Amino acid sequence: MHYRYVLVGLSHKCAWIVSAFLITLATFFIGENTTTYAQPADETIGVRITPAIIETALIPGKTTTKQLQITNQGNQSLPYVISVEGLLVDNEVVRVPAFQQQFDVRQWVELSESYIILPANEPVDIDIFITPPQDASPGGHYFQLRAQPLVRESTVSNPDNLRAIPELTVPVLTTVAGALKSDLVIEPQPNTFPFDSSGQNRAIRYRLENRGNNHHFARPKLTIRNNKSYIKEVELEPVFLLPGTADYITYDWQLPDSWGSYVITADIVFDGKTYSDSSYQLWVLPQLEQSLLVIIGLAGAAFIYRYRKTIVPAARTLIEK
Repeated sequence: MHYRYVLVGLSHKCAWIVSAFLITLATFFIGENTTTYAQPADETIGVRITPAIIETALIPGKTTTKQLQITNQGNQSLPYVISVEGLLVDNEVVRVPAFQQQFDVRQWVELSESYIILPANEPVDIDIFITPPQDASPGGHYFQLRAQPLVRESTVSNPDNLRAIPELTVPVLTTVAGALKSDLVIEPQPNTFPFDSSGQNRAIRYRLENRGNNHHFARPKLTIRNNKSYIKEVELEPVFLLPGTADYITYDWQLPDSWGSYVITADIVFDGKTYSDSSYQLWVLPQLEQSLLVIIGLAGAAFIYRYRKTIVPAARTLIEK
């Protein structure tokens, strides 16, 4: 669920009162605009909507009914309009034509009510009727519901005398029955300079692309090891991937003191399957001062080896004296 706010002008200064559910998938929904409105000074405002996300399975040609509840927690009635829109996401969109078809199926949807008056301290239920066509493709199809306050605009001269009426957005994730396909592609980001000094931080980054036809969480784990005894396992936050989209995972790794070659393996659990990639390799080198000492030492050893036939007899002569 995503929140957008319209501002309400008051005749005197007061606190903000906003009640809302915040959820993980809010990062997928974009846009925050504000508009000013004049309202009575004694009004308290708070609106809650449940559920925060609607997810359901669909059968082509059959109607599925879901329910949305909006509760006015303030002390004055509020007019709202409920609209159906295409789903807006922040993720990288890969398959544009398929994406446009899957992410805007508002033509499948009817609402029991579009314009409602929310009484003070009372919930209002809205039925959502979803009917996919007989030829609907299997997999994920998406839209969102937007609840907007209907209050006449006015000018507010003092920006300090404002309070917010929330504009609420609820994503609806549907899956049409049929042949569901899971396919995840893991792409290590270009490792343009695969050398770094011990003790430094290195960002390990992967691009995850959902090439299947349904939405899932990707649960990543990184394993870092060298050819000796070093091993480190890291579980990262899950990433929600809609079909035809891509997202990124990043881990800031503090490089160990042990020099040598390290291999990073990414294991991603996606729809019950584990996808792996072990192509990320990094060489950990000594710090600059240590590197200079190593170079000087190697150069000295090379010099002695090159001129050993001269140096060895001269050293024996000095010892004998």
